[in-house]
Amino acid sequence: MRGKELLAGTKCETGCGLKLLTSGASEGAGETAIVVQQNLKAIGIEVEIVKAEGATINEWLTQGNFDIWAGGSFDVADFPDEYLAWTIGQANEAL
Repeated sequence: MRGKELLAGTKCETGCGLKLLTSGASEGAGETAIVVQQNLKAIGIEVEIVKAEGATINEWLTQGNFDIWAGGSFDVADFPDEYLAWTIGQANEAL
């Protein structure tokens, strides 16, 4: 599996855990987070989905208090992947 090959030599080579921050107000963001969680689990990465509201998300993004953030215009776009923004937190040393 290509994903496992890419993890070779990283802290996640034999598995790890990440925190994915997403909006609790967006159904599309939550659905996307679940797909990401399932895909990463297939290569040994456990993902904890943390749903939060706007002010908390902004605070955590500023502090780097997350590993992955999935945000975008999920509820207004016909093609959510075109509007998806991914950010890796400052505190993330796993990858």
